[in-house]
Amino acid sequence: MANGSRLARLLLVDNNPKYIDPVRDRLIDEGWAAEVAYSPEEALARVREERYNLCILDKRLHDDHDLTDLSGLKLIPALWRADGLLHFVLLTGYPELKEAIELMQGTFPTRERCCNAYVPKDDGIEALIREIETVERQALTLDWDLPIQDVLDLEEVLEPLLRETEPAARERRLKELSRDAELLLRWIFYDRRSPRFELLDAQGRSGARILHAQAGNGPGWVVKLATRLAVEEEWDNFKSYVEPVIGQRPEVGKGMCQVGSHLGAIAYSRVAQIDPEARLHDLRSFLVAPETTLEAAREALRKVVLSARPWFDPRGRERATGLHDLTAFYTAHFQLASAELAQRFHSLSLAIEEVAETPVLAGEKIGGEVMNPLPFLARGRFVIESDWNVCHGDLNASNVLMPSEVPWLIDFASTGPGPTCLDWVTLEASLKFDHPWPAAPDVWFQFEEALVLQETLETRPLQPASLTPELARLFEAVLTLRTEVAQLVQPRSGLLEYLVGLLYATLQQVRFFWRKDRNTKAYRVLTSAGLIAERLAGMGASRHDLGFIYSWRSSGLLDLAPFAPTHDQVLKALSQDRPLEMLLPEPVPAVRLEVLRIAHEKLVHSMLSETLGRRPPGERKVDLDQCFDLLKRVKDAITSLWPPS
Repeated sequence: MANGSRLARLLLVDNNPKYIDPVRDRLIDEGWAAEVAYSPEEALARVREERYNLCILDKRLHDDHDLTDLSGLKLIPALWRADGLLHFVLLTGYPELKEAIELMQGTFPTRERCCNAYVPKDDGIEALIREIETVERQALTLDWDLPIQDVLDLEEVLEPLLRETEPAARERRLKELSRDAELLLRWIFYDRRSPRFELLDAQGRSGARILHAQAGNGPGWVVKLATRLAVEEEWDNFKSYVEPVIGQRPEVGKGMCQVGSHLGAIAYSRVAQIDPEARLHDLRSFLVAPETTLEAAREALRKVVLSARPWFDPRGRERATGLHDLTAFYTAHFQLASAELAQRFHSLSLAIEEVAETPVLAGEKIGGEVMNPLPFLARGRFVIESDWNVCHGDLNASNVLMPSEVPWLIDFASTGPGPTCLDWVTLEASLKFDHPWPAAPDVWFQFEEALVLQETLETRPLQPASLTPELARLFEAVLTLRTEVAQLVQPRSGLLEYLVGLLYATLQQVRFFWRKDRNTKAYRVLTSAGLIAERLAGMGASRHDLGFIYSWRSSGLLDLAPFAPTHDQVLKALSQDRPLEMLLPEPVPAVRLEVLRIAHEKLVHSMLSETLGRRPPGERKVDLDQCFDLLKRVKDAITSLWPPS
């Protein structure tokens, strides 16, 4: 570009060499670099191989006299898919006012206009030059001299995006991505001088790279570089779910987006001022830092829940309440197909034989005796009464930045409708497992056991005396999170609904390894998930392996007299030929669903709680191996009393 006043490269597309070649020559004389493609196929090939800034194309690229030939119009989105930074001017010998309006008002997912100008050929070359100059001035806002590579090593930043790429192609792909990223950053910072960049610890799990950028003393930006498809999906979520609800609030931010040939970039800007010298931590780093006090950690968790309140506020949200199959949702959301999950644990070569089948986990690495969550999850189905609303979708601790102890949410790639507890169980699991908290297996076991023995989300269990200071701070952070969720989010089915989501959020953590010791994390995941599974079994949430699905409604389905036999009464009844007749005050109806479905929640809750549920140390009167035999008797007793219809 001469003196910054002319575009670097133009691509002209027209099937008539006698017309377009002189146009190209005149544009070259005016100072532009211009090339010609004579067909849609040639134009696509050129855009895929080279970088152009503006494409000037004819409406009819096959037959000028065919009124149905719209090949030029159809080519525009195809070229944009190949290079999202490419802009367009339509040049036609058959102008139509309606068509011009539609093109100028049409949009791409990340751009307000499909076409920047519409020029009739009869208006002459001077009219075309004027339109090109206008587009150059108004739309092509790139600072071609901005020294991105001088302040940021793009190849080092982008290299993790190519972990799955064949080594032979990696160097070429890295240069392509670096070129894309340089242009995208020039587009974002075209009107800002001397930008400074910092690669954040908060890296998206999709492989995205997250930068903190400052230019002058203005507001900071968080820039996400990811694959073009990932960025388009996230931007669509941001426009649909974030911007209309919380996107205009200063503690959340506003955004802008652009895509190139291979990469896309989203820049989220804080409206409120940020100290340019302040370092951005993610929530995990903030909580791990030794200087973070217990009260500061609690306050941070409170503010995180408050920051997303417009999505779930009971006073203003559009409630979607009912029985929902949470198994189907969480399995799809966390990509936790049972066979794949079992394979992940098998691949770790843990000191556990048949890790996907054995009913009980025990030993030094587990820290105690616990139900194996993998067969429980494979056989279970959780049908829970719950509210659904818009969720962030991936509220792990890396997506919560902490400038000046004020949370700033980023990364909306997974934003959309989901269970009320989704974000909060994701955050809790992330806080527990994204960092290798120092703790022996038995101490971790005691930490998790205390948490699963909560009576409600608001109840504060006793903190185990064995916890290290770091683990004690995590314990308090988790309790604060649960308390805030109970008070502000108000899950329809309370702790039950929360633990169902937490079971899945915990098990999905096996997909993300610690760099130094992935097996230790896997043992912790099994311990935590096993304790949650025991508690859920005790709450009567689901026992598909025993032949029935238990659908829980916190409000209750039936108005029944209190029914709470003691532990000893249950065990005694189960040793008799007709156990239910000894326990039930009167026959209770049951209904047939896919398998026998028990509507008497108090009976099933009591049965499972007393025989299989997680109990305080020393109070369990049967071991876990016996529990499965006892519960088989429950199933047989139920089906003998109420045979399936």
